[in-house]
Amino acid sequence: MKFSLVKRDFVWIGLLVVLIGVGFVYAFGGNDPAVMGHSLGELEAVGGNAITICSDNKFLDGDGSCLSAKDIVLASGLATGLAPVAPVITNDLVKGIHSSKSCTDSGGVVVTKDGDKICKVSGNTCSALGNSWTQHKGYTTTRATTCTFNPRYASCHVPTGQYTCTTSSHTLKNKASETCLYKSAVETCVELNAMRCTTECSDSRCTADIIAVGCY
Repeated sequence: MKFSLVKRDFVWIGLLVVLIGVGFVYAFGGNDPAVMGHSLGELEAVGGNAITICSDNKFLDGDGSCLSAKDIVLASGLATGLAPVAPVITNDLVKGIHSSKSCTDSGGVVVTKDGDKICKVSGNTCSALGNSWTQHKGYTTTRATTCTFNPRYASCHVPTGQYTCTTSSHTLKNKASETCLYKSAVETCVELNAMRCTTECSDSRCTADIIAVGCY
């Protein structure tokens, strides 16, 4: 059997090829580059009309996988060998002179008191942190301290209970050191015909020891 084609047959064949081509374009997403060439498994219908690629803030990779931006960068090898970015250190302590890191690096502890972020350090001054540190207001920590009168000065006639006193104490606060009163004596001796000594009694003030301060 032989087929013979005339000139008008080529017109129909050409029209058929065009129709088939148009059908493939519509089947694979038309002229929209966001969806052309992707299977239905890679596309997600939204509201029955709009179409988006992937979900959960992921992007379509070259191999058809939905990956996060981080995964794509790691897979590309671009992050390999990059030097870590140094963190930005701010002078976040009160007055803006020092940072929390400089406090802890110097042996202090960062605390917030009355809305102010300060550096707590052991001792009665800020010198352990360095010369550039200053005590913040009157922030101190104290411990109970006992002062005792020497009972050999019996001529002072100190009643029982006044030979000694012990202060109270406080944790880190903007507060003066605690005090208490006790009896003390000063003996004065004068040599005339014989050594004569007199004793003067008075109240003395015992002050609690400072064991930590707040600095900036």
